[in-house]
Amino acid sequence: MAFLNLRFSFFLLVSLVGASVFFQPVAKAQDTTAVHTTIQDTVAVVSTQDTIHVVTSAPDSIITPKTIEPTTTALKTQDAMPVIVIPTTPKEIIYTRFIEVGISANAYRGDLQAGFEKFTGGFHLGIQWLKKKRLNGAINVQSGYVSGQNIDYHYNGTVAPGDKTPNPNSYFKTSIFTVHYEVQLNLIKRRNFRLFVAQGIGLIRFNPKDQFQNALSKDLTSRADGETYSNLAFMLPTQWGFQYFLSNGVGAGFKMGWYHPQTDYIDNISKWGNKPGNDKIFVCRFTVMVPIRLKAEK
Repeated sequence: MAFLNLRFSFFLLVSLVGASVFFQPVAKAQDTTAVHTTIQDTVAVVSTQDTIHVVTSAPDSIITPKTIEPTTTALKTQDAMPVIVIPTTPKEIIYTRFIEVGISANAYRGDLQAGFEKFTGGFHLGIQWLKKKRLNGAINVQSGYVSGQNIDYHYNGTVAPGDKTPNPNSYFKTSIFTVHYEVQLNLIKRRNFRLFVAQGIGLIRFNPKDQFQNALSKDLTSRADGETYSNLAFMLPTQWGFQYFLSNGVGAGFKMGWYHPQTDYIDNISKWGNKPGNDKIFVCRFTVMVPIRLKAEK
């Protein structure tokens, strides 16, 4: 009986010691609520204090809240050790250079047409820079046509004694080729939209022809004696427009304005013209912008 009591006492003592070890309370960190996030073999301990402790095989890393972003990326070590959780932010691509392709409707106003009434087509190709908030530049090349006609046109001015009788052309059609650089001022600029005005300087090449496709510049009977001109002239385009961009950088836009050619011979008529001043060309352009990035920028 004494032996049984001894065995029972020893078993009870071992049980009490084991229970005290197993049910020992865990110390609670003061003023800290720990949230454990396990990613494979990594445990990141997020504290309510002003730091984040990242648990790894190396000493604890401390990251200040200023460096913490909503997105985190886990980098796994080669030896299957715990992963370091590094806060990262997706890199935003900002496009500053675009190829611009478009079509346009062009209209002429001058001695053979009082208003911008007849529109013809054109094709545009250019480069657009959008590096600055307010002022940006662009280079544009256009190929197209303009034409005008007034079958009742006649010269209303006086003719000096000895001069030939005025015989101006009543119809013309000319191809135009332009190249210009412009400075654009952003009136409104948002992440995916902008409204702007532009002023440029460039060159325009033209070659007016009659209804039989004869070059009027070579027809001396269609102009006053000694009147000649060059087929190349300066132009001062003034335009306004807007553009909208998608998240991938591709955009679409609309632009309209006047080319202001510095010549009165777009229609081959000047001295025998009834309308003073240079001829005008009005342009409405629809464009698509495609972003381009240099290899060094990728």
